[in-house]
Amino acid sequence: MMFKNSKPHEYTLNCILDSICGRGPGINLGQFIKVNEQSEEQPSLTHLSDVITVVKAFVLRVTSRQLTDEQILQELKNLELSSENADILVNVLKSRRDEVNKSMVKTVSQISASYLQDFDWKLHLVVASDKCTNFREPILLLNLYVKKENQDKADEVLVELNKSELDDLLSHFEKIQQVTKKLLVNK
Repeated sequence: MMFKNSKPHEYTLNCILDSICGRGPGINLGQFIKVNEQSEEQPSLTHLSDVITVVKAFVLRVTSRQLTDEQILQELKNLELSSENADILVNVLKSRRDEVNKSMVKTVSQISASYLQDFDWKLHLVVASDKCTNFREPILLLNLYVKKENQDKADEVLVELNKSELDDLLSHFEKIQQVTKKLLVNK
């Protein structure tokens, strides 16, 4: 998206960073469109919402990967963003990088506040029901006991998986294990 003057662009980027950092509701798209009414092309709310989602994802990715300003500029160039708009994005991001980093660390710690304390499993074989007599399906009942840091008793979560769901879960665990091994090797 192109802006004739950088003020709305800077305002928009700062609002996006505010929403990432949990400081506000984000962008008032109606107000944003009013600011840009003199523009020849009037973007739709859906288009603006999609752009905001992409910008958020880009900011989170470059921040988590700790890319330098030059690397960010190169990525924006590869995305065919004008150099003027790329410079504005890098300058706004540079001024608020520490704030975004702290917010990301806080978010990760909030997610990690819960942990798996224990689990129990049972395997049931469903052999028949009133609807079908030739029905044989193994069902795994998995009880997960999830505890939060400041909680005395763990919450019990019951997960019921058929064979295909269990196979999918195990393949996801294998992928997680491979990624974890790569991270441990790189350190």
